Amino acid sequence: MDSQRIIDWTVENLRHLLAQNEQENLVLDYKASLAIGEWTDSKRNELAKDVSAFANAAGGTIVIGIGEEQHKPTILDDGVDTRLASKEAIESALRARVTPHIERLVIKEIPNPALPFFSYFVIGIPRSMRAPHMCLPFLRYYRRYNFECVPMEHYEIEDLRRRQTEPVLSFTCTLHPEGEILSTGLHPYRLEAGILNDGNVTAKDVLVRLYLPRALLGSVVWQPNGSHGPVTYNGQDMYRCDSYLRDGAGPIPIFPHDDQPYMVTRGTGRRIILHLPADPRHLAEQPHIIAHVFAENMHIRSFEKEIRHLLAAPDAHGA
Repeated sequence: MDSQRIIDWTVENLRHLLAQNEQENLVLDYKASLAIGEWTDSKRNELAKDVSAFANAAGGTIVIGIGEEQHKPTILDDGVDTRLASKEAIESALRARVTPHIERLVIKEIPNPALPFFSYFVIGIPRSMRAPHMCLPFLRYYRRYNFECVPMEHYEIEDLRRRQTEPVLSFTCTLHPEGEILSTGLHPYRLEAGILNDGNVTAKDVLVRLYLPRALLGSVVWQPNGSHGPVTYNGQDMYRCDSYLRDGAGPIPIFPHDDQPYMVTRGTGRRIILHLPADPRHLAEQPHIIAHVFAENMHIRSFEKEIRHLLAAPDAHGA
């Protein structure tokens, strides 16, 4: 899902979610079109609560037009009657019910090609740097937790306020086919990993620490400004790669809101190859790549990326 902008989505993307049986999670939520329905105040309020909860957490995507059962997508329905609830009406309702306004919110309308006046909606919510966001009809702050929206505790609200005063680094990675199939029947995949700063403060003295499943590791070239080697992490055989983001002039700053990640894997100097089945989504044990990101005046941030979900789309150049 990360490899294509929501603004470019079509009906094919919705059908792909169904075909892949993508489960709801911290950053993905399905809603049948009845969640909009006749667009009553109660339905406006509930959507505003969901959107504010995503913005207060990790951000995410709400897909309106896909029914779910036990958090798995079941059907692509007919869509929302846009004579009752248009894209503009949804945007207006969210602006009136969520404070402060969520910047960079994207609402994509996808017309149903089989039914005039009916559309699906995909709402892309960023991890907001203006958080916490209150849902005004309920006078509460919410956050996304697993599959639901829950009221926030006071300490969580205070933690969110720190987003405005410290860097907030995020980790992104994808896997790209590299070279020919091996004699073992495995395929080499090149890992492309990068760092983005979603906060409002420039990040300094950044260290990125990667943990890779040792059994899947093909080759590593890791220089300069870093160390690497086999380790045991949480009882698992892993390979650790540390990268200090530096050049000849000193630490490399990671500036806020740059839409291109700073690549931790760069050229021939830092290169990681994993040996995987032709389709890593068929991996039985669902191994992960783990990243810890450190920076001056920032709480440590940790990320886990399931390898089978890291395949780049054919036209994608990054995560």
